[in-house]
Amino acid sequence: MIRHLTGELLTCLIGRASTLKLVPAILLLTAAAGQAAENYAFQFDITLSDRAAAALRDANETITVEAWYFGLPNEAGREHAEGGFVYLGSESMELPPQTATVRVSGKTFDPSRLAWIEGEIVTAVSVYSSRRSSDDNLITCDTFHEELKTVQSEPPALHCVLNDEL
Repeated sequence: MIRHLTGELLTCLIGRASTLKLVPAILLLTAAAGQAAENYAFQFDITLSDRAAAALRDANETITVEAWYFGLPNEAGREHAEGGFVYLGSESMELPPQTATVRVSGKTFDPSRLAWIEGEIVTAVSVYSSRRSSDDNLITCDTFHEELKTVQSEPPALHCVLNDEL
């Protein structure tokens, strides 16, 4: 229905013949946006100790993954920097408490901000319990802070344990 309404709207705005000429351009732009996001996508593995997985499941707890993109500011980017970095996007997701390969899609990456950085794009990831069953984080997990190209070529593995397993 949405596709039908969009087609009718385009027809009303610019005429039927012009609408047909726009369809390939719209499809090309949609594909380009998807390809741009794919350029910034990466993945990594999360593993949990047996005790952490069992405790989180027993508590009906999930895990939260937060991933950020950033870069060092160039001269033009200094006014856009926060904490010494130019923020380029982030993603957050909630997952069941189990071993998984996590895919960060890159859809929130803002390529217009690349003009404000020098050097490589950097990614950082943090994993913690989602605090559904407790106000406290129940697990301690590895983190990473690496160049995007490194993470894309060598996906890291993050391991999580219960805080009392340390």
